[in-house]
Amino acid sequence: MKRYLFAAVAASLLLACAPKGSAIQTSKPGDQNSVPPSNVTVAAPAPIAPEVEALKTLGFSVFPEPQSLPPIQVATLGGTNRSMADYTGKYVLLNFWATWCPPCKAEMPSMEKMYQQLKGKNFDIFAISVGEQPTTVKNFIDQNKYTFPVALDPKGNYGAIFASRGIPTTYIIDPQGRAIAGVIGGREWNDPHTLSVLRALIEKK
Repeated sequence: MKRYLFAAVAASLLLACAPKGSAIQTSKPGDQNSVPPSNVTVAAPAPIAPEVEALKTLGFSVFPEPQSLPPIQVATLGGTNRSMADYTGKYVLLNFWATWCPPCKAEMPSMEKMYQQLKGKNFDIFAISVGEQPTTVKNFIDQNKYTFPVALDPKGNYGAIFASRGIPTTYIIDPQGRAIAGVIGGREWNDPHTLSVLRALIEKK
């Protein structure tokens, strides 16, 4: 159930953020004339931290509330199994991509430069190749000398959940393993503004 809930939330969020003033219809058929008790209050969502809100300036859609992820268990190019639990305590750039995808390939040099700038500073990258065989992915990574962590989703199972609207799709994951923002499409990851926003996020107390 969690995977379907996350997929629905992620797809709708990345398509467009919901209007702030939208109402939720909770009455049942036949209850149109019912009046809720006057003493019932609805808790307002927690305010979004400025460092998270700043992700919008990079083109990210920010989740109104952090979203729990379906379990992810994938093999790395080195053959070891990794999960999001391995990144607990860090901010993670979770990226879904493929070697045949032009915008994926275009953003990867800047992603590598960003990784060199931010790795080891409460930050990591988890780049998951979607729908490709290990040899194809390994050859691409080796040829381009990328060093950020790469994992494999050869059957596209996780891509169907996390990147149903296309690749590259990227999420920012908080130290508790929850998605706080997402974006579809390639980015220039090592420009000064992007690095400044990400540094402010990962260094916040």
